[in-house]
Amino acid sequence: MGKSLSDIIGKENYDFVWRMFQVRHITEHNMGVVDADCVKKVPDLQPLEGRKYVLTQEEVEKFLNIILEAGNRILELLSNMETKP
Repeated sequence: MGKSLSDIIGKENYDFVWRMFQVRHITEHNMGVVDADCVKKVPDLQPLEGRKYVLTQEEVEKFLNIILEAGNRILELLSNMETKP
């Protein structure tokens, strides 16, 4: 489609989604504890290194809304591609 996810949802939302995927990774593979690898990818989590990340309901809701928005925009882009000759 010639667009990145950042183009589709905006840089701020992309940065948030990136952060949440890193949180998902530490939740799944590190019992929620922020490690050095996570800090390399999300530097502002450095103060939490060695401690458990507490995921909030607001973060989950925001993440789901952004993903829904991204899906809808991608479907719209695909639909526009199909209608062009």
